[in-house]
Amino acid sequence: KTSQVVDIMLGALVEGIRHFHINFANMGSQWVDLEGRLFSLKLVEALAIMRQKNLHYLRDTICFTLRARPGQLTQCKEILSYLYMSSMPVPLWLLDVSGAGTSEIVLAWQEMSRAVFDGKVQAIGIYSGGPSEFAAVNGRGPVRPSVMALDLYPGVKLSKEQHTHLRSLDRCGIAIMTCCPFGPGNCLLKHPCIRSLATEMDLDPVMLLLKRS
Repeated sequence: KTSQVVDIMLGALVEGIRHFHINFANMGSQWVDLEGRLFSLKLVEALAIMRQKNLHYLRDTICFTLRARPGQLTQCKEILSYLYMSSMPVPLWLLDVSGAGTSEIVLAWQEMSRAVFDGKVQAIGIYSGGPSEFAAVNGRGPVRPSVMALDLYPGVKLSKEQHTHLRSLDRCGIAIMTCCPFGPGNCLLKHPCIRSLATEMDLDPVMLLLKRS
């Protein structure tokens, strides 16, 4: 419900949260277009209500980032248009390439590149995938990826190919970003070694893992 979205976002603002990440990809592959459109309209409605009643919060460096699969760009563009008209910054839009084909990735990247040229988003990048998925967008359009986002966390196992790929991206100035600093299901927050180290360093386990990421 719109009222619930407004209440949740206002509660986060009161607690000091200024970055909101809208992850369409988590809504599943069975999420049909009509459901996506309805969600987008509800979210835009919630943002409008929040902006009208609490503009002083939104002036305080609030920003949004987005993540979506190739088939969810329509919903993203609706939200982007509203945020752009409301002068709310969107520093990053991630394309989730999990399970997507090359042609889907290329077409979606062209759409996202247009959003950069239109000034609606500052940078675009990809989430998941490896060398072949990255090659599908790098050099294929007018805008190159600025970010490679992966589920990285202490103890995660990467293949030799993945290590080589990430080192190559780092040398090219591509930012490597983690989307899962606390491990699957936030399991690392309860790990005895993490909790012990956090206590020794006089840190909250959350802050310790964020510093590590």
